[in-house]
Amino acid sequence: MLAILRSYCLASGQLLNTDKSCCFFSTNSPTDVKNSICERLGMALVENPRVYLGLPTVWGKSKKGVLKYVKDRILVKLQGWKQLLLSQAGKEVLVKAVVQAIPAYPMLVFKFPINFCKELDSSIGNFWWGQKNDSNKIHWVSWEKLGLAKVEGEMGFRNFSEFNLALLAMQGWRLLMNPDSLWACILKDKYFPYGNVLNAKKGANASWVWSCVLEGLNVINQGVQWQVVNGESVRLWHDR
Repeated sequence: MLAILRSYCLASGQLLNTDKSCCFFSTNSPTDVKNSICERLGMALVENPRVYLGLPTVWGKSKKGVLKYVKDRILVKLQGWKQLLLSQAGKEVLVKAVVQAIPAYPMLVFKFPINFCKELDSSIGNFWWGQKNDSNKIHWVSWEKLGLAKVEGEMGFRNFSEFNLALLAMQGWRLLMNPDSLWACILKDKYFPYGNVLNAKKGANASWVWSCVLEGLNVINQGVQWQVVNGESVRLWHDR
């Protein structure tokens, strides 16, 4: 492992910072082995690395439980703003610029459960219409209608479920347009080694990430079409 890390540093020009690195082991690893490895690597031993690059490193069976940190961050923002005497215009700016941007990064990678997205929408709706402590005011217009564009006379708030699919579709498009990138090559070798990404299947042992990428590709498949040039790649009876 040390040799691999040294080779990586030489190849990339980057240096490993052991103070910011840690070791994480499975539960059945012997304590003496864990301590020995950490001592050789010069890294700290941790029970749970928690978040890495903005995403949880340990995933349980409950997706909603793992994504709870996103909801907590949103609620903290909203709870702090409830004490302020904000106009509707001020609320709109804060919701669009801050709150609805919080889940954007994990939504690029994972498809959030629909009920979880509805909870996020509901929290923002309560803040928009006014909420004191645990009492909600009347919602005079449905959240779905508030999500319509301003040119249609509404507020243009994001529907988190639809926004999530749009971001995953963007990732699917990146996968389609950059087939030689490292992550595209890894996914191709594992999930569709002999086919095209648009025809890739989920498979029996698909990871959550790959399952979410497929959700984005399904959105792309609904609207993508071929521009026929020499016709060598077009499947006449299947492609649009």
